[in-house]
Amino acid sequence: MSTHAERTTFTPAPDPGSAPLEGEASLARRVRSIACVALALPLLGSAANYANGFIEPPAGDEFPGGAMWRLMRDSGLFLWVILGHGLTGTMLLVPRWRFAGALFQLPISLGIAAFNLTMFPPGIGAALVILALNLVAVAHPARLRALLGEPSA
Repeated sequence: MSTHAERTTFTPAPDPGSAPLEGEASLARRVRSIACVALALPLLGSAANYANGFIEPPAGDEFPGGAMWRLMRDSGLFLWVILGHGLTGTMLLVPRWRFAGALFQLPISLGIAAFNLTMFPPGIGAALVILALNLVAVAHPARLRALLGEPSA
C-alpha cells in the first residue's frame, strides 16, 4: 500500500528570475500604455497645430532652429514631418499597434532631441521628455526579442 506522499507528484516552483510575476508584467504594461498615450498627445497636438495654426512657430532668430522651423514650414517639408507625427501618434493610441508606433517614432524622437540640443536649446527639456516617453513605450522585452530573432548557434 502506498502512502499519500508517494502518490503526489512534485512540481518545482518556477525560477523567479526567468519570468516576471503577473503583477509586475501588468504594471509594466500599464506604464508602457501611459507612456504611449502621453507620447501621442504632443505628436497629435503638433499635427493639429499644423492644420489649424493655434501656436505660431517661435520667433527665435537668435537660434538657428527657429529659422529652420519656419523654412521647413514655408517650403512644405514640415508637412512630411507632421504626417509622421500623425501616423505614429495614432498608432500609439491603438493597443495592437503601440509597439510598432513607438518603434517608428524612436528615430523621430532622437531627431527632435538632436535638433533641440544643437539648434534650439530652449526646447531641449520637452525633447528629452518625448525621448524618455518613447524609450519607455518601446521597452517591451518580449517584442524586442521577437524583433531581433533567435541568436544563431
